Amino acid sequence: MNTRFFFYGTLMSGHFRSHALNGLAHPVSPALTRGRLYDTGGFPALTDDGCNLIVGEVWEVNDEALVPECLRILDMIESYREGDPERSMYLREKRDLVAPDCAAWVYIWNYETHGLRVIESGDWRGYSARKRVMA
Repeated sequence: MNTRFFFYGTLMSGHFRSHALNGLAHPVSPALTRGRLYDTGGFPALTDDGCNLIVGEVWEVNDEALVPECLRILDMIESYREGDPERSMYLREKRDLVAPDCAAWVYIWNYETHGLRVIESGDWRGYSARKRVMA
C-alpha cells in the first residue's frame, strides 16, 4: 500500500514548491476533493466549509520508509504542528477523495477565512495563472 498526498496549490507539478519532495514522492494523477478554496495572497487554503470540487493532484510515496521524511517536509511547509492545533496553520488529515477513488493526506486550513477571497472554480492552477496575467 503506497502513501498518497492530495496537493491543490503550490506543491502541485509546475508550482514553486513542487520540488519539495524530489526523490521521495511523485505525481500520479489529477484528483478532486470537496471543500472550499481561498486565496491567502500567495497560496491557497482549503477548508471543509463548502462542497465545491477542488482540483489537485495525487502524489505517491512508493517506499514506506520515506513517508516520515515526506511528512516532516510537508508539515514544515504547511506549518502543521502535530499535537498542537492552536499553533498550526494547516491540519493534516486523511480523507477519501472524489477522484480517484482513494484516500490521501490533505492539509486543511486552520485559520480564519474572514477577508480571504473564495476561489469559486476550486482550481488554484487556473486561478493563479489568470491572476498573474491580470497583474
